Amino acid sequence: MKVKKIRLIALAVAFLVFIAGYRMLALRENHQSQTKADGQKIEVVVAAQDLSPYTTLTKDMIKLKKVLVDEETKGYYRKPEEVVGKVCVSNVFQDEVLTDRRLAEDNAEVLGLSSRLEEGKRAVSINTDLEQGVSNNLRVGNYVDVIFTGTLKSSVQGSEEGIPAGLAMERIMGPQNPANAQIVNDSVGNEFSVIALQNIKVAALGNSFSFDSTKDYKDEEYVSVTLEVTPSQAAQIALMKSGEGKIQLALRPQEDSTVVNEPRGSVLKNYEGN
Repeated sequence: MKVKKIRLIALAVAFLVFIAGYRMLALRENHQSQTKADGQKIEVVVAAQDLSPYTTLTKDMIKLKKVLVDEETKGYYRKPEEVVGKVCVSNVFQDEVLTDRRLAEDNAEVLGLSSRLEEGKRAVSINTDLEQGVSNNLRVGNYVDVIFTGTLKSSVQGSEEGIPAGLAMERIMGPQNPANAQIVNDSVGNEFSVIALQNIKVAALGNSFSFDSTKDYKDEEYVSVTLEVTPSQAAQIALMKSGEGKIQLALRPQEDSTVVNEPRGSVLKNYEGN
């Protein structure tokens, strides 16, 4: 009986020791886990205010803040200079950690063509065929002149007799005007052409607005050309598109920014020896 009692006491003591050890181990693991979490609290770049899509980040829009990061937190930034100048691709809320999934470079394709336009410029598209588009030889970043060809219909006051384009232009704008224009002859024909715009940048071809130097563009085709122009030039192109005339693009040498200003000429002068 005495031996049995001793055994029961020993079992009870062993059980108590086990419980105490288990609790100590659990407390130690919990402490280590908390310590580890505290060790992952690092200083990262966060939004100092709510940010809308397409916002270009400046120093006053961001700040540094210590936050807990884990294995699922990726693509964060540690330095403000790493994000200044980048653009938000979605809404970002105040104190939200800025990551590479929320930001893009200012010329990234995901931001669309508007992010690539020079300040104050506009993008306007022209439908082109093979001839108008310089036989698919244009590339994004090239420069072109915009030539407009049309028909000028005018008549003598009180008469139905038509006046050739050359004489009509001379009456309205003076001799040899407008500059950079061509007619058939001063006394023949109603057709004319004029270099309406010069040194205009090609912003996009079709829906592509980037140029890849490693890509083979030999068989690349497009049916529209988007030009980067001023607001007034955009209005001029819209007017040219609205009439019966035709727009032709002339490719310029890439480094040639010369602006031509020549008096009105005549196609038939080539046959007159002049």
